[in-house]
Amino acid sequence: MPEYSKKVKAELVKLRKKAFETAQARELELLSREFDKWKKKRISADSLEIAIENHKGFRKDILESQYQEDGDPGIPVADALNRGYLKRDDLSREAYYSIEILIDLSNI
Repeated sequence: MPEYSKKVKAELVKLRKKAFETAQARELELLSREFDKWKKKRISADSLEIAIENHKGFRKDILESQYQEDGDPGIPVADALNRGYLKRDDLSREAYYSIEILIDLSNI
């Protein structure tokens, strides 16, 4: 894990939590729309079940593994910037520069 100042590390941990909550909210909103379609009989129960399974996969693969508590907090923040869960303005200049290489790497 890269060496972050205490200030930057605290900011990244806070942003990691914010990114997790944003990602979770977006995915739940998408799932809610699928339930609404099912209620209006626009999709089948099988299609809804597939949407639920996709949500479970997203939660396990992305949310739980990417935003885990014990990893490098810069990696999920860089990923969240690239996915649109966070904005550049959410980070201080110091925090942004400390993870700039991670942002570039997560685009690959």
